[in-house]
Amino acid sequence: MVINFRPGSIKKVVSILLLCIPVFYSCTQAFSPTQWTGEQGDKIRAIVNTVSVTELSDTLNDLNGIRNVAMNGDNISVYENAITSRFNSYSLVPEKQEVLLDWALYADNNDVIFVYGPYSMNNLIAVKPGTDPEAPPVLYTAHWDSHPRGPGIDDNATGCAAVLEGARVLAGYTFRHTIIFVIFAFEEDGVIGSKHYARNMTTQPKAVINLDMIGFTSEKEDSYIFTDVYLDFPRTGDFIGIFATDFSAGLGIDYIRAIDEFVPGLKYYLLITDPNLSNDPSLVHILRSDHAPFWEKGIPAIMVTDTAFLREGHPYHTSEDTIDKIDFMFMFQCVQASIAAVCIAADIR
Repeated sequence: MVINFRPGSIKKVVSILLLCIPVFYSCTQAFSPTQWTGEQGDKIRAIVNTVSVTELSDTLNDLNGIRNVAMNGDNISVYENAITSRFNSYSLVPEKQEVLLDWALYADNNDVIFVYGPYSMNNLIAVKPGTDPEAPPVLYTAHWDSHPRGPGIDDNATGCAAVLEGARVLAGYTFRHTIIFVIFAFEEDGVIGSKHYARNMTTQPKAVINLDMIGFTSEKEDSYIFTDVYLDFPRTGDFIGIFATDFSAGLGIDYIRAIDEFVPGLKYYLLITDPNLSNDPSLVHILRSDHAPFWEKGIPAIMVTDTAFLREGHPYHTSEDTIDKIDFMFMFQCVQASIAAVCIAADIR
């Protein structure tokens, strides 16, 4: 099952979805659009306006290096310390959740090989309590490790910067739902960090907004593997992709409503699909990020991405994934939209 929405007005998107009721019943069952008041909208707009390109750039520079235990060993503690220091500066004390791995990926010239450990990295978890202890939390997530070829600025220092910027700009505001900022370990080694988190969490989240590569654009017309097979997919890589499942359709639609309301200049493409994609060679790549373990548990989650190797010229998993490749205005708008979506999901007070 696949439903796709091109950029357009939310009224058009909703009408298309409602027409799908006879065929996509499970999807529409999950769709319950969130309403916000004028006062809440004003607060969200004020928050969006405080997002800083300078802060985002500084974080990318802090994380500029190969954040992979097989390649850098204990040296990756420099990057972990940079993340925890930023959380601390926002009056958040992050928990370090150790994740163990028997093997990891290692780059040997042009080859990527398995090497045996054991290896250890930490999920970094910072909690902003909500006013209602009974309300399920909202997770705002990314991964902090890089592919062994590194330095992984788009993949995924951009996502880390977005989560940290969320922690900064939301610090002075109150929400009904607890917001948990999670920066996962070992995504590049099989989403091991998020699997570990999902397996050990004690409360099921209301929503998970996961960011994985939000900083690269291309003006070239691309030939996506999706384009001629399933979808009327955009051919120019200047949009942000939002990937949802049938049971997270409402969260995906709320995300694009946040774009329409608070970041109208950002181009987007929303895809709602069945979460059981393991046997579909054209869509299986959608499962290769930290939202996937939550999909497996039926938890509403979305992946927000610039679509990585599907985008012409993307330096995906190469040594060319560097700061100079980042479109900072695009990244800035993606961060604004993501933080607005967190405010909506967490019910800003």
